[in-house]
Amino acid sequence: MPKLSEIELGRNDILIPDIDDALIADFRRCAALMGRSVSDYVLDIVARGAVLPRERFADAYVVIPDDTP
Repeated sequence: MPKLSEIELGRNDILIPDIDDALIADFRRCAALMGRSVSDYVLDIVARGAVLPRERFADAYVVIPDDTP
């Protein structure tokens, strides 16, 4: 995962700066089971929660920076 200083966000990108490692592992596991990337999996969750069509996030990415120095 990228370091915060290496991130260039697009206008529709979502930055999740502080997230538990166990939750990231859950996202990875669920995404793999669905044959999706972690970014797509999280965007699916966001779209459902916001009650918006997933297509509204077509050009978006989820960025989770690495918290190691």
